[in-house]
Amino acid sequence: MSTLSLKATITRKAGQAADSSGLTPADSRWAPAEKTQSRTLQSPFLDSLLGKVITVYLISGIRLVGTLAQHDMYTLRLQGPDGVESLLFKSGVATVVSGPQPGSLRLRR
Repeated sequence: MSTLSLKATITRKAGQAADSSGLTPADSRWAPAEKTQSRTLQSPFLDSLLGKVITVYLISGIRLVGTLAQHDMYTLRLQGPDGVESLLFKSGVATVVSGPQPGSLRLRR
């Protein structure tokens, strides 16, 4: 059995200095600050909705209604009206709206 090893190469233009991580200022879009910045937008909004009924629109077009029980960087935990909890990945979520919306589908088993 053989293993495949990959090497990452960072190329930079002449005269462009790299920091201790090997990243240049042009590579700053990959810096953790980007994640922190989006997290500071999501967290206060989702924190304000904890324990409240919300409507979640998935990218597939499905609408789900439930109580936001918990959230983290990648997921939302939604509790349906029948007590069943669902774990939704944020990558599959298009929109989160406060309160139930008319004609929304409820979470079911």
